[in-house]
Amino acid sequence: SGCVRFKAYFTATGVPAPKVEGFDFSTSAVKADHIGKAKQTFEMVGTALFLLPLTRYVGLVLLLLALPLAYESVRRKVKTRAIYVQYDSSALDHKTIKFWMQAKAMGSSLTVGVPGEAKQTDQVLNACAVAAVDQVLVEAPSTVDWHFLRA
Repeated sequence: SGCVRFKAYFTATGVPAPKVEGFDFSTSAVKADHIGKAKQTFEMVGTALFLLPLTRYVGLVLLLLALPLAYESVRRKVKTRAIYVQYDSSALDHKTIKFWMQAKAMGSSLTVGVPGEAKQTDQVLNACAVAAVDQVLVEAPSTVDWHFLRA
């Protein structure tokens, strides 16, 4: 868990995740962060109580309760997530870049789809120039499924 947090600290973009209504965060890295905080609380209080001779067993119970939380926290953080974003805007501005950075923070790879239009070359070059974008999909279809992204 410490290695995952160390890597996340030094690779973070500094942009918080977007607030999306109707999006289920139950399997996301955002939820994993809350599980990690609960785990850390159990570990700190459990260690403090374990050091005191009178409350040693209570501390041991809290430390044991932190074990499944530690496993779940790390499992959710290292899970591979592919994020796909359709690039419909003709101009690349700071709002688009911020959105892409937020999307990248929610997954492990960001693919930007550029639909076939007259200014397609400029859009592809703009998308390739952004550091948060891992892949650019030229002439992207309007509907993309998981099998299409995995291929």
